[in-house]
Amino acid sequence: MVGVAYHNHDWEDGAVALRSGNAWEVSRISHPGHDGWDTSIAFAPDGTVHTLGIDPSQFGAAESIEHGVLDGASWQVQSLGSGPEPYEWGTDLAIDSEGVLHAVYHTVSGRDLIYARNEGDSWTLTLIYEQGDAGRFATIVVDDNDDVHVAFFQSNDAVFNIGQACGSVLYGSNDRGEWQFQEVGTVDKHILGMEGARRTVALAVGGQTSYVAFIDTERLQLARVTGGQVRSTLVAEAGDDPFQVVSLAVDDQDRPHLVYSTVTTPSPLDGEVWYLTGSPR
Repeated sequence: MVGVAYHNHDWEDGAVALRSGNAWEVSRISHPGHDGWDTSIAFAPDGTVHTLGIDPSQFGAAESIEHGVLDGASWQVQSLGSGPEPYEWGTDLAIDSEGVLHAVYHTVSGRDLIYARNEGDSWTLTLIYEQGDAGRFATIVVDDNDDVHVAFFQSNDAVFNIGQACGSVLYGSNDRGEWQFQEVGTVDKHILGMEGARRTVALAVGGQTSYVAFIDTERLQLARVTGGQVRSTLVAEAGDDPFQVVSLAVDDQDRPHLVYSTVTTPSPLDGEVWYLTGSPR
């Protein structure tokens, strides 16, 4: 099954499109508030569909980060206990082989990265990175050994609204319950806020190597982390059309596949979507 999660602005809710065979079926994650911003989707080992999204503080929400699960024909929504948070900075969700849920998001109040875990009916929230203004555009992956990996942006200067920032991209992994982090690259012209979209860091884990793709408006870079050693490569330069969104996957030959977009005109939004792949080394 293939699934796409997104915010439906007309419904003011999250929505999920599921494809089985040749047909798509769209369902509404109905819930009070203006939900479903920055939504991510994951499938449990039993096929259950899960989402993570934001009911933003900009619309008055007191509890913002929300988990949705498709229970039969209807969606059940549960708050993680995050308190109020804005949209713009992304969420991500992964599920391990035992059905344990893992999530990450940025908390504006502390400008930190929060890791959330659910092994049953409740969520446990842990602050795992609190140096500087960190955790925006966080992404999370669980590998074949159920080890957890994250990547995220750390701004050199606190930027709370729309603006341009420079900073670092960090990669972290949880080995035997202890988080280890390292810088994998830097960006100089990262647009934060509405125009920056919410997917500027992407993460995938292969057999021996973790891959982190990241963009600012001018450069697309790919970092390879193997045995604690980092090698970053400039993949593409934007030219006149700035980068906005990037995603990443790794195949069974440890070969990265990238999809990214460029913006031709910002308003009304127009642009192009690109795909590329390369050797694993």
